[in-house]
Amino acid sequence: MPRTLSRTPVRVPARAAAALLGAAVLACAGAPPAAAAPDGTARVEREQTPGAQVHLEDGGEVPTVLYSVRVDDSASVAAYGAALEGEADHSAAYVETGFTALEAPADAAGPVAWVVANSYPARPLEELSGPGSDGLSEEQAIAATQAAVWHFTDGADLAGPGASGGNDARVERYYRHLVTGAQSAAPAPAPPTLDLEPRRIEGADPAAPLGPLRVSTTSTGPVRVAVNGAPGARLADASGATVAEVAEGDEFYLHVPQEPGAGVATVHARASTAALLPGRAFAGRNGVATLPVVAAEEVPTGSSAQVKADWAATESRAPGAGTPPPESAPSPQAPAREQAGAPESPSPSASAASPAAPPPAAEGARSTGPLAFTGTWAGQLVALGAGLLGVGAAAVLAARLLRRRR
Repeated sequence: MPRTLSRTPVRVPARAAAALLGAAVLACAGAPPAAAAPDGTARVEREQTPGAQVHLEDGGEVPTVLYSVRVDDSASVAAYGAALEGEADHSAAYVETGFTALEAPADAAGPVAWVVANSYPARPLEELSGPGSDGLSEEQAIAATQAAVWHFTDGADLAGPGASGGNDARVERYYRHLVTGAQSAAPAPAPPTLDLEPRRIEGADPAAPLGPLRVSTTSTGPVRVAVNGAPGARLADASGATVAEVAEGDEFYLHVPQEPGAGVATVHARASTAALLPGRAFAGRNGVATLPVVAAEEVPTGSSAQVKADWAATESRAPGAGTPPPESAPSPQAPAREQAGAPESPSPSASAASPAAPPPAAEGARSTGPLAFTGTWAGQLVALGAGLLGVGAAAVLAARLLRRRR
C-alpha cells in the first residue's frame, strides 16, 4: 500500500531557516555544474516494428526489433538495441548517456553511430546504398542494421556467407557492407545539448563584466539565457547591450551590481530545438537494469545548461572612509574658557592665593601655541589654588596654638 505523505507544514525558526538557506547557497556556489544532457527522461514505448530473424555465427537464432523511444515526453525517435542480451523495460526511465554507461567496447560508439546514420530509418529504404540494398524490405533492413550494431557492441557476427547460414542473402550482404563501412567511422556525434564555457566563474572582480561565456550547441534555433540569484544582474554582449537570446558560437557577459558585499548568481541557458543525432545511446537511469538502446534518427529535443558565478567583496568606501576624524575644535560661538569646561570665576580665597590667570582668548580664536589654554590647564589651576589654601589654613592653625602656649 503506498505511503501517504503528511502535508502538515513544518515550522522552522527564523535563525535555523537562515542557517539552512546560507548552507544551501554555499552548496550551490561550490557545486560543479551538471553535465549537459537532454531535459527530462526517456522511455521505450510498447509500440515497436519487428524485423526479420537473423542467424548468428555461434548458431543462435535471434529476433530483431526497431524500438520507439519517447524523449522529454514529446518527441519519439527510432532506436536499435545496444546489447544482444536483455529486454527493454517499458516502465523504466532512460537517460541519454552516450556509450560511457554501456557494457560495450570504448571504441564502439563511432562505428555504431555510422551504422545507424547510414541505414534505415535514418535513410528511407529507397535511398539505401551498397551491396544487398536493392529491394530490401523494412524487415530485412532492420535485421541487417541491428546485426551490424551487435557486431560492434557484442562482437556478434552473422552466419554465412549466403543462404547456407540461414540468413537471407540480401540481409547478409547489406550487413557486411555496413560493418565494413563503419570500421573507418569518425568519432561519435556530440551530445544533443548545449553547453556554456567556462563551466564555473569563481572569485571574479565585479567591477568588470564576468566572462565571456561561450555557447556551444546543436540547436537549430535561438538559445534563451537568463540570470537569477543577484538582483540587478544582467547579461550583455561585448558592446554592453542586454541580451536574452544567443546562438551557436556566441559570446556574452554577466554584469553584476558593484556593491561592497560578495555575491553569487546562476546563468541559465535553454534550447528547445537541440538535435538528438543518430548514434546517441540511452540507458536506465540510476543504473536500472534494462536494455540500452541507440537512437537511429535525428529528432529535436529540449536541453539546458547553467553556470555558477561568484564574485569577491569590493573595496569601495564612502568619501573619507578609513581616515580618523579630526580632533574636536572649540566652537567659534563660545569663549574658550566655557568650551574647556573651566569655572566662570574661582573662589575668592583661591583667587587671592593663586597667580594671575592668563587672559581669556579672544572670541572665535584658537590657541596654537604649545601651552594652549584647555580644560586640563584649568583643572591644574584649580588644584594649585586648593593646595595653597590648605597651606594657608595650616599656617593659621599653627599660629593660634603658639599663641595659647604663651
